[in-house]
Amino acid sequence: MPRKPATQFLFEDVTTTGAQTAYQLWGHVTTFHGFGNTTSGAGASVFSVEVSNDNVNWIIMGTFTLVLSTTVVVDGFSAVVPWRYYRGNVDSISGTGAKVSLIVGNLPA
Repeated sequence: MPRKPATQFLFEDVTTTGAQTAYQLWGHVTTFHGFGNTTSGAGASVFSVEVSNDNVNWIIMGTFTLVLSTTVVVDGFSAVVPWRYYRGNVDSISGTGAKVSLIVGNLPA
């Protein structure tokens, strides 16, 4: 029987910088969907997807650079790699009411 893909937020509506909670995923195909907006005017955010096999030593898999506005801005990428742990890390965020989110989609092996 085929398995259904699973999706979950790596982080949601984050307004400050820093590494977020790590999640363990069991699959080989992953998609990353990052988005954000402001409540007024322009802003910007840079955040990354970090991966690890030991939940201690992290490397950057990919980076999102978003120019934020009151309209939601979206970007994404996919990967076919079996890392064990995934987390988001917000490097910078600016703008009135700026917030960003990162969703991972995972197709189980």
